[in-house]
Amino acid sequence: FYKVKFAYITTDENTGAEKKTTHVNLVQATDFKNALANFEQGMGGCLFDFEILSITETIIVGYYSYLAYGKPCI
Repeated sequence: FYKVKFAYITTDENTGAEKKTTHVNLVQATDFKNALANFEQGMGGCLFDFEILSITETIIVGYYSYLAYGKPCI
């Protein structure tokens, strides 16, 4: 898994001021190149422009899905 930090511009409705907002996504990939490709594919349908600030490898190697009361926990 890789941690992808990216930024996008938001506009305050009251003042009209633009602000850069950062966000972090966790991306499953085997290497840096696949992490970038998977992130760009996942963000492909977005209606806003974004800038990738960093991509770093995490120590997470896998995960287990868990069902609580028959429903997935998110």
